[in-house]
Amino acid sequence: MTRKNDPKRKKDVMSGAQFKELRESIGLSQTELAEEMGVYPPWVSRIESEYEGRKPTVMAVNFIQYIQRHLNLKKSHENLKMKHDDLKKTHEKLRLEAAQLYELLNKKS
Repeated sequence: MTRKNDPKRKKDVMSGAQFKELRESIGLSQTELAEEMGVYPPWVSRIESEYEGRKPTVMAVNFIQYIQRHLNLKKSHENLKMKHDDLKKTHEKLRLEAAQLYELLNKKS
């Protein structure tokens, strides 16, 4: 296990402010993120404020990025569903118009 001042320690993943920005970008409060991660809410606060030199861990950042990707996929799915619904409506409208044109053409003949 490496210690804070150990030269072998990897560079910080991101700053506390960047971590906070990432958390806010996915719309979670500190308490909600803590619940999702299974940690106490003060842990999130301490990471974001870099209390006593604490910085976000790789696991914490990866977790938030995972949630962010999940939310992006969910939004993409919702957008595709809306487009699909719009296409179905347009198709139905065109089908009705085609049926009306067919009737008109048959009446003239």
